[in-house]
Amino acid sequence: MKLAFIGSGPNGADRRWTRGFFTKLAEKGENFFRNLYGWALHYYCGSTGKKVSTDYTTDEWYELLGKSDRMESLIIDHWSVMGEIDTRRQVKLINTIHSLFLAYEDKFIATPNYHVFEMYSAHQGGTSVRTVFSAPRVSYTVPEKANSLWGLQGSASLHDKQLVLTVVNPHHNQARETEIAIRGASIGSCQSKVLSSTDIHAHNSFTNPRALEPNADVNISGSTFVYQFLPASVTRLQISLA
Repeated sequence: MKLAFIGSGPNGADRRWTRGFFTKLAEKGENFFRNLYGWALHYYCGSTGKKVSTDYTTDEWYELLGKSDRMESLIIDHWSVMGEIDTRRQVKLINTIHSLFLAYEDKFIATPNYHVFEMYSAHQGGTSVRTVFSAPRVSYTVPEKANSLWGLQGSASLHDKQLVLTVVNPHHNQARETEIAIRGASIGSCQSKVLSSTDIHAHNSFTNPRALEPNADVNISGSTFVYQFLPASVTRLQISLA
């Protein structure tokens, strides 16, 4: 196994730490960037309510999703600071505390996070494609404050004639029936993979290691189509373009 040196330190939006580290590294010479494989920042969504990872109310479910949604802006901010100094982009940005697997003695399970990573891995090596989502926002209440969260969100990437679209529906019990339109192309076929449960507390455990796993779904063709995104779901659509 080839080992890689990964630096870390910044907490959340502390870009000052990242800028200071890369500035000092640059003072040592350009070659030092080649020795640093990646840079990791710290950001924790924390917990809510009873502070038990599998015990939360519906509002607390939305609160955690809202906190986790901050991650994209943090990645963009720190990546921008890194590029100011490491102009050749030799250092990657890494965040790996996601518990893809759990092990205890002779027991080993894959978590739902593993399945999400596997589904999103289809984006690797593709070209990012602009996506626009329109769906009713989800309203919820955190202590003494009304709040809301987007109703659908996701990403798309193009791989020659294949379009990969990943979508999240955060609503705990409402499906989102959505028309999907691809500008400048038509759909030859489409296969989907969905990770969802009717229980927002569903999780894999040593006693029930396959409680939450993705399922394959529809096969569709046409220039546009209507798809129903299940409640509390992560969906991957792999679309072959005609």
